[in-house]
This record gives sequence, structure tokens and C-alpha cells, in this order.
Amino acid sequence: RKDSLKPELLGEARDYLRRKYNAEFANGWETDDVLSSYAYEGYKNKKKIVQATVDKDAMQCQGWLFNWNKMESPEYISGLGELQINSKGKVVGNGRKWLYFQWCNGDPSDGYKPSLLSGNQFGEKGCLKLLENCKTDEDCLVGIRDLYKSWYPEEFEYKAWNEQTVKSDYKHQMQMYLDCARMRRWRDDVVVVEDIYDKMGIPL
Repeated sequence: RKDSLKPELLGEARDYLRRKYNAEFANGWETDDVLSSYAYEGYKNKKKIVQATVDKDAMQCQGWLFNWNKMESPEYISGLGELQINSKGKVVGNGRKWLYFQWCNGDPSDGYKPSLLSGNQFGEKGCLKLLENCKTDEDCLVGIRDLYKSWYPEEFEYKAWNEQTVKSDYKHQMQMYLDCARMRRWRDDVVVVEDIYDKMGIPL
């Protein structure tokens, strides 16, 4: 991250890991997505391939996961999943609900907040209220659509990070923040919001 010091021996450490453990380099996509793709490969082929990471984004990935800071042993993540409040008062979850949560709430660690350009204050407790009682993906998707529509009811323009002016609406915002939140299942894995809603038979 930009506010972190770069280790002086980073290059040497990479070379060591490559030699000793036959490490794979994530060229052209994020390391976290590479791990996610291995977990999904195991999920799809019914093999126990364990994704070992402390990244909370991995809680949305289908397949085996081991977070050595929080788990005693690998856990299998599958299906819609759930959301809940932990002992520290923070929202935690797993499965597709965790992806839906991040799609609405954003992630301060990764620097994105879906409600930001609307000027609305929307936090994790509001997101929990929106999604916790949803029983199906359709329920979640309707709630997410309505939330984004309430934030961005009309077309608007904003200036992006590169100083370019972008024309946007709620559909564009939904796509942008799904791309921010979602872990890839393979290298060129792309999901289009309109395709999701079409497949589910939900008007967008």
C-alpha cells in the first residue's frame, strides 16, 4: 500500500520463495485472484484445494479456505452464505452474501465506497439490515438494485482519478463496484451486471 514502507530485500525474498517453493508469479492479475481461482478449481472439480490467506475478500470465494489468524482448520465455503455481527461489533460473513455485502458497503482497506458519489451515508449495519434476512440470491439482488437506484436516481457526471469526466448512472455504478468487490474464478473471469439480472429474470 502507498503508506507502507517497501522492504529493502523484497527482490531477494521473491527469488528465495520462487526457488524454494516453486512459487507462481501473478502476472497480469492480482495474487488474491490467483488464490481464488485455485479454490474455485477445487470447488468445481470436488477436490480439496485450500486457499490460504488472511484477506477477508476470500470469504466470498467458493471452496476451501484457511485464514491462519482466525481459523483452527480449513473451512468450506459454498452457496449463499450468511452475515452476522461478531464479538467486536463488526459485520462478518461468507459465501455470496459476503460479496453482496461488499458490493453495497465497499471496503475502506481497498479504497472504494459505493455510496460516496451520492452523498449518502451508508455503513455496514445498514448493509446488514438490507441483506441479513434475504433467503435467496434474487432477494439480495432486488435489494441491491433498489439501493443503487435510491443513491443514483438520475444520470450524472463525475471526475475520475485520471481527471477524465465520466457519465454515469446507477447501472454503471453497480458494474464498477461489483468489479471492485468480486474475486475472479479464473484469469479472464468477467461478470456483467445486466447478464446477472437477465439470468435471474429480475428487471434492472
